[in-house]
Order: sequence, then structure tokens, then C-alpha cells
Amino acid sequence: MKVASFLAPVLVCLVALPAWAHFIFIATRPNAAGKPAVHILFGDDSIASEAKFLDNVAHTKVWAHEAGKPPVEVKLEKEIMGENGTWMGATDVVGRAFTANCEYGVTSRGGAEPSLLVYHAKHIDATDPAALKSFARTENLKLDIVPSFQGEEGELQVLFDGKPAANAQVIIWTPDKYEKETENFTDADGKVKFKANQKGLWQVRARHTNAVAGKKGDKEYKAEKHYCTLVLKNGEVKPEAAAK
Repeated sequence: MKVASFLAPVLVCLVALPAWAHFIFIATRPNAAGKPAVHILFGDDSIASEAKFLDNVAHTKVWAHEAGKPPVEVKLEKEIMGENGTWMGATDVVGRAFTANCEYGVTSRGGAEPSLLVYHAKHIDATDPAALKSFARTENLKLDIVPSFQGEEGELQVLFDGKPAANAQVIIWTPDKYEKETENFTDADGKVKFKANQKGLWQVRARHTNAVAGKKGDKEYKAEKHYCTLVLKNGEVKPEAAAK
């Protein structure tokens, strides 16, 4: 992962190749007016995304989660700052987690069989232990990453349709090494373990292929490719992880 520059209705077509290097991430930080806001980024991390790709995920849906209450959809608008941008929703962020879903469309690359590409995302401010307990599992995500901690030992469980996703790819970026990543694959229980001995902004991406064929409009696909990102804050975020 690199600290990149910032990053349409569902198109039933073969989508542009740049999307294969992009994923949906959620960030919480003030908007251009200085108000609390949630941001959807379409790039390779939760730090920044290029404005020119935002329309590819204009149909993304975002929900705010509060303990003991049903999720509430957040209305989004485009916020552009030079070459950078996000889909932004002005909303309270304290005590809330956020999730997002985006069915990108039918894609094909390098002669591979076409697949339905679906993005999922989650953001948790785990500086409050109660938030982690309340929001670790979010049932509105078809592909979910469920974090847990015991001291400096961390565990991630990947669930698809609520069931463990075995052999799912999981990539973890630690708070102090944004240019480095650790690749893991889940066990039979959908779990991977990691050393959680740092504080700051953790970023995780999981991939799961659902070998189910289907059709969107006049485009057939051979499988569903699901990606989920998790942005988890468990301490003070370093300046390089702040919005550019």
C-alpha cells in the first residue's frame, strides 16, 4: 500500500481496468467545512484517493451504526480538493461505526473469465473498547472482517454470508508501516492471527471468491469476487495517515 493521492449507477458492462487496483475504504475526518464527516475513498488505502475515479463508485451505500439501534443510511455528496476527492457524508462520528457496500459490476481482465466485482468496507474507532465489542460484527456486510484482541494478540475472522470463509486472502497494514504489507490466508474457521502491538490506524483487506455464476443485464459472469476493507483505529493516528 502506498499513501496515494485522494482518491455511476451500477453499470451492467465490462468495467474499466483501473478498478482492479482500487478498493472502497472508509475514513472519518472533518469535511472541507470543518464539520464531522464520513468519507468513501476509492483507491489503495484510507488516506487518499483520486477524484477522477469517484464516479465509478457513485452508487456506493454507506450506513452509520450506533449500539442498540438499526443502521442508518448516510447521504453522500462528492467533495473535491484539486486532484483528490471522496464521497462525503456530513454526520456525527463519535460512538459510531460505518459500513459500505458497492456492487461494481461485471469485470474481466487479461482474458480471465468475467466475474461480478463487489466491494464492502467497515470503519471502527476502537479507542473505545465498547465500540469494538458493539461493531466487530456487522451483519449488513456480505463479506465481513471481524476483529478481536487479547492484549497484543490480534485475530481477524473473515465471514461470507455469516459463515467462516476458509482460504480467504487477508492483507494487513500496521500503523507505522504504510508501505509494507503482510499477506495471510484464513484457516478453516476463517481466521488469521497477527501481532497487535502497535497503536494507530490499522488497515486490512480481505478477498473471497464465491464460485457462483450469474447474469447482470446481458452480461454473464462465472463467479463473484468480493473484497472487504477494515479501517480500525486503536490509538492516536500519525500525521502521515491524516487527510492530504
